[in-house]
Amino acid sequence: MASVILLLKQEKKRPAVHTYTATLHSYVAFAKEKDLPLTLTEVFTPGRLKQYEEHLRHHSLAWNTVSTYMRTLRAVYRRILPAGHLGHDPLLFRDVHTRVQSLTKRALTEEDINRVMSTVHSNTLPVSRRRALAYFSLLFLLRGMPFIDLCHLQKKDLQCDARGNYILTYCRHKTGKQMRIQVPREAVKLLEACRSTDPDSIYLFPILENRSQKKRGNEQEDEPENNAPADPQETTSGNDDDDVYHYYQCVLSRFNKALASLAVLLLPPGVKLSSYTARHSWATIAYHKGVPIGIISKALGHSSIRVTENYLKPFSDEEVDKVNEDMIAEIVKRQVEGLKLLTK
Repeated sequence: MASVILLLKQEKKRPAVHTYTATLHSYVAFAKEKDLPLTLTEVFTPGRLKQYEEHLRHHSLAWNTVSTYMRTLRAVYRRILPAGHLGHDPLLFRDVHTRVQSLTKRALTEEDINRVMSTVHSNTLPVSRRRALAYFSLLFLLRGMPFIDLCHLQKKDLQCDARGNYILTYCRHKTGKQMRIQVPREAVKLLEACRSTDPDSIYLFPILENRSQKKRGNEQEDEPENNAPADPQETTSGNDDDDVYHYYQCVLSRFNKALASLAVLLLPPGVKLSSYTARHSWATIAYHKGVPIGIISKALGHSSIRVTENYLKPFSDEEVDKVNEDMIAEIVKRQVEGLKLLTK
């Protein structure tokens, strides 16, 4: 797996490097605990994979985390032994958990979204919290944009079309897929309020700018509204691209902590906020408004509709019952009308 991680580093796929490294550390810890060999023939067997799955669940890891580790091992296996090659077993991962469970708890209702977005300009909150809310609102308004993409947007990505509309054109950080978003009117004011004022910065928003300032030797006090990490040493690795990614991880952690505290203040008990809540909420609200799942999938930049389905909060039993009642009522109405015509 180390060679795969090295290749991913060369391809600058840092989120994947993060996941693969976590999987490697997890499996090595499992092997050491059980005193097991780490050879290819020992790792990739149905029995050993099942044993690893049981180990993860014994340590209280969520099923989606188990799925992440198993899918990572499967990807490594397919790199080593591609389908069709001698020794490849297409059913090797059949008996372990590789599905992604729908994270329905991440989606907010329309009422909750309105409550969060209407608090952005509240003077009762510190500037850092208002800035966190502003970024969250932008994530929702920009079609559920991932936070990592918002952080890495550059000034050149924002252009005006012939009608004066703001257009964002960028590549998704995770997949490299090109995205084009017309910025809605409701987002323009927030975008202007949050955008970078540093003429030397390449970034549209100042979220990652503190790192650049420290690299230039311009040390300054941490700016909480920029979600910068408290310790600049956390971001130093000797490689500029690695520094940016590590800095982003610190920013993400701080952003999620700010959102968690805001959820306690603004939302009903048990309802949580995170960097991905905006994305899941946008998809779910669009789905419940009757937007075709294919359009939702394209808006999110997903590779397939199957991926999109994991984002969607299912309809409640009451909503399904109401649809059933309406449908039956319509059918019965047509039957009655048909009988009336026959009896005339």
